[in-house]
Amino acid sequence: MRELVNLRYSGSQIKDQDGMDAYDAAEAIDGFSDFLNSIAQSVYGQDYEVRPTLSGVRESSLDLPFIVEFVGVATTIISSGAPPLDEVIKKAFELFKHLKGQPAKSIKATDGGVAVENNTGSILVVNNPTYNLIFNGDAASSAERFARKPLQKQADNLDISVNGKLAASAHKDSADSFKPVGDGEKLAEFFADQYLTIQTVVLEGDGNWRFTDGRNKFRAEIEDKEFLQRIKDGRERFGRGDILRVRLRSRQEKVRGQLKTVHVVEKVLGHEPHKVGQLNLI
Repeated sequence: MRELVNLRYSGSQIKDQDGMDAYDAAEAIDGFSDFLNSIAQSVYGQDYEVRPTLSGVRESSLDLPFIVEFVGVATTIISSGAPPLDEVIKKAFELFKHLKGQPAKSIKATDGGVAVENNTGSILVVNNPTYNLIFNGDAASSAERFARKPLQKQADNLDISVNGKLAASAHKDSADSFKPVGDGEKLAEFFADQYLTIQTVVLEGDGNWRFTDGRNKFRAEIEDKEFLQRIKDGRERFGRGDILRVRLRSRQEKVRGQLKTVHVVEKVLGHEPHKVGQLNLI
């Protein structure tokens, strides 16, 4: 089955410049794709594909339509017992706004789900899928890329609709609500020099690149300022499929009982261009 999900950014700055900065738009697309993947893994537990397309600027806004395809699902989401996609997105945004970017004061299980108390003493009861999505998955990090950063920069409003129906919205004044709500317990840290293949790059801001080590795909922030400066100066050219030899720092954490690994590229030690059909990005 398929769902048509539309992510819309609007505001005076987008209207004046007839669009959004290309790097910011690319990071937003990447972040929202990961957000949808987090929903699938945390709520539905089944494989699916996200195929984003860019429709362009229309009526002083930027529309990013996504086709969400649930592979191998013969029945609808509702009949399977899981909440529909628009409801999941709605409740996730309610929880983000409830916490306002701060760790929860208290969390208690109830008959109706999970009672989350924020720093002002207000309590919001959410279902278990929503709680797991925001506290145990990567959805909060994804929301930081497609919600917090655009609202801090060029967009005044963000709207998400599913199959033509508005599911959630946010205004610029709530931008800081969309970020991870607490650090995990550090378990171990590992360092290794290894080769990584570039999957997705982030040329501006502090977004994470996507890599594969030949077995696993993961995100990693690049801390090597000299390498990043060479990119900005045009002295470093690369494309998807290029191989980087890096010094990688990996930190294993436990977040609400779930294991999570955070990767950081401390130093780029070498660069091997992809030799077949390479397309330089800069």
